[in-house]
Amino acid sequence: MNQPVKVACFFWASIFALMGTLQGCASRVVIGGGAESPDKTVYLSVDIATAPGVPYDERGEKLVRISISERGAGNRSSLLQKDLKVVAAQLDWDIKWQSPNRVNVELFEYPPGISMHSDSARNKTAPRVAVTSLSLVRSGKDAAFKPVE
Repeated sequence: MNQPVKVACFFWASIFALMGTLQGCASRVVIGGGAESPDKTVYLSVDIATAPGVPYDERGEKLVRISISERGAGNRSSLLQKDLKVVAAQLDWDIKWQSPNRVNVELFEYPPGISMHSDSARNKTAPRVAVTSLSLVRSGKDAAFKPVE
């Protein structure tokens, strides 16, 4: 093989390797959702992001951001933002408001063989494996939410 062909092959091989590396580093799966308080004045959102290059259904580190904000015409002040790192596969959550001032967030995963997209998961009859839970409260209508220790 002559020298220009070797250089061209090395150049294109390097470009393709770099593209594959960058694609793996840049791809991150993010899912999210949330629920309003019973009086519809506060909204809790859960956003989950995988580590770069890790599919959501594979066991790995996930960054969970739990945010609570006021709802209203142009008034969306933040009442809480909490970040957690957990290791799980198919991480999901359940939000249970007891009142506009008290909410529980349960993070869980489905065991191997159970898809988070299955009918049993959607109907909340699938088995779950607890990952962690948070109870959040506030003392008054304008106060920030705080985790209950």
